[in-house]
Amino acid sequence: MEIQKVKIVCPILHLDIDTPIEKFIWTGLQIRPAGDPSLIQEFAEFEFLEYFGRRALTEIASHSCFFLSCSYEDALKMLNVKSATGHKLAELFNANFFTFFLHAFLQKDNSFFVHNCYLVVNNFDFFYLNVKAEFLSTASGTFNATKFSADEFEEMARIIGDWSRIAMIEKRAEVKEEEEDGSTGEITAKVNIGPLNRRPLDQNRLYRAFQILPLARRDSFLPIKISYYIVLLECLLSMEDNAELSHKVSERVAFLLGGDTEEKKQNFKLIKDCYTIRSKFVHGQKLMKSKNQPMTYEDMFKTSIQLDDIVRRVLNAAVQNKDTFLDNDALQKHFNNLMFA
Repeated sequence: MEIQKVKIVCPILHLDIDTPIEKFIWTGLQIRPAGDPSLIQEFAEFEFLEYFGRRALTEIASHSCFFLSCSYEDALKMLNVKSATGHKLAELFNANFFTFFLHAFLQKDNSFFVHNCYLVVNNFDFFYLNVKAEFLSTASGTFNATKFSADEFEEMARIIGDWSRIAMIEKRAEVKEEEEDGSTGEITAKVNIGPLNRRPLDQNRLYRAFQILPLARRDSFLPIKISYYIVLLECLLSMEDNAELSHKVSERVAFLLGGDTEEKKQNFKLIKDCYTIRSKFVHGQKLMKSKNQPMTYEDMFKTSIQLDDIVRRVLNAAVQNKDTFLDNDALQKHFNNLMFA
């Protein structure tokens, strides 16, 4: 079967928008609000309902959705691949949609994620479904609807563009390694587990931090979420040996985020407290607020929400100053200047 045209709809959980986003990242990619009548009509075809069932249409009607209708060639250009089956197209689009909303974290706390990506080929001739079993929780470990405006989507597109330039550094490294192994270096849609697990081990700190971020956001159990956030901060802010690492990272967070003396002290103490939570949790010890007072869920909620905000601010600072953060000497000099300003 020759693929000529593709039509994609992907429900977005926990996103609240009032009006359609007519253009997002790619030309033709839209975000439609829940209950959009034209989108419902688009997929209320007998063939679609017969293949996926009425439940799929209910899911589309109940959530905001990514929607894209384009030629097969345009779809390949968007995904930067040379060829792909219908199954692979659905998988790649779903993965990209998930990545897009991972970046929404840099704007504000949310639990957006995509689950089912429905792809229709030609004129409802063939159907494909990709299911992504990954969930992102809020800072408090909950799953709540969050409102995003058109201006915030425009800002998200800018953030994704900034991150793409960082990611391309690693993509070039991956291609170079494949070429040295005797392959063509071309990135195709062919499933090949080997190369995916042969990514360079010397990835830059920003690339690694964004790989750690979904590990924290997937877990709604707060001690684990806090533990991963501390790992992420270590990835971004440690440059030498691990001696006194908790003190160094706490100090660097405080100076990087700035503020008056009291705010710096509060941020320093918060990171130190989070280090204590991680240490006690991963070493099987009881979580204590003080020597004789166990930590409560309320304590954990407050700590996780504050840490979530700090991680967001640190990540934004790192992306905005990527040249500094990608150079250990420049980063060390930057922190020295902050400390002795």
